[in-house]
Amino acid sequence: MQTVDARYHAKSLVSCSYYGEPHNLGLHQPLQQRLLPHFTVRGHLLDVSQGLMTIEARDLETKARGGRLYPWLLRYFQDEDDAPEIEEITEKGDPSVQHVRQKDNLSTFIRYMQSNKLAEDALMFQTHYSVGFTTTNHNPGDCVFAVDGIPEPLLLRSLGNNNYRVLGRCYLWAALELDYWNPGSRLGLWPDRPYDLGPEQTRMITLC
Repeated sequence: MQTVDARYHAKSLVSCSYYGEPHNLGLHQPLQQRLLPHFTVRGHLLDVSQGLMTIEARDLETKARGGRLYPWLLRYFQDEDDAPEIEEITEKGDPSVQHVRQKDNLSTFIRYMQSNKLAEDALMFQTHYSVGFTTTNHNPGDCVFAVDGIPEPLLLRSLGNNNYRVLGRCYLWAALELDYWNPGSRLGLWPDRPYDLGPEQTRMITLC
């Protein structure tokens, strides 16, 4: 039985995202693509991206140090008492942090961004229920998954039938604790649920 060492396994996992759809492995496809390995893993859907923003993570840090943040960011960190004030701020176009009773979670998010090397060249992105940053180019509708054995969330593109192409890694605020999947946690966007992520968070998926 042929074995594959860990280095080849890791290299293949990264490399396989650069080629075309690997699950229609017809003879018309390049030989290298037809030989790419597939990995069946247990994945946990966290959220669905709304696409990259033009805001650099470093720019958000600078605004935070100056006591000012974007109104769209605040809504992911509100508690029940904050909601009216955040809506009022958004309507007035005044993003001054001093006017909002922030949760400690917002400060934690900013501090983590300041200490994470991934944020140095990253762009912000919004999902339907949270916010994060990544250096991976991706499209609206791409999924954020936690995968058993991988320490960081992955951006994956669905190929259908629980097959996904690996795009890259990312950071997502409150990834495993979003109120959508954990009612009562009050983390991420809540209590509204504008987007249906489906009833099943954990599933077996194939990475390509």
